[in-house]
Amino acid sequence: MHLLEIIFGIVMSVMGLISLGYTLNAKRKFPEGSELKDITARLVVVISFLTCFSFWHVIREIFELKEKIGPVIEYPEYFFITIAFVTILITAKDIYKTAHKYGIAE
Repeated sequence: MHLLEIIFGIVMSVMGLISLGYTLNAKRKFPEGSELKDITARLVVVISFLTCFSFWHVIREIFELKEKIGPVIEYPEYFFITIAFVTILITAKDIYKTAHKYGIAE
């Protein structure tokens, strides 16, 4: 099971890096000050922190850092995932406001 966890972690980290590349490329194409550019910028933050979470988890598992250092080594994972979810929450609220502004939301 340990090897499978590492493989999945590596695949997720690579997918995160590829997603980050596509998102940064898309962000450059939106006009300055547009709502889509702002939302895309936040998506970059989310993808970055999720990728950091996956990468940190893989490194922790490969080198068995939890066994060597203790549970404190997991704290960065909590930080990465918390920032990602807070950013998702803020972005979702802004998307709702944008939809309301254009009469899409009731």
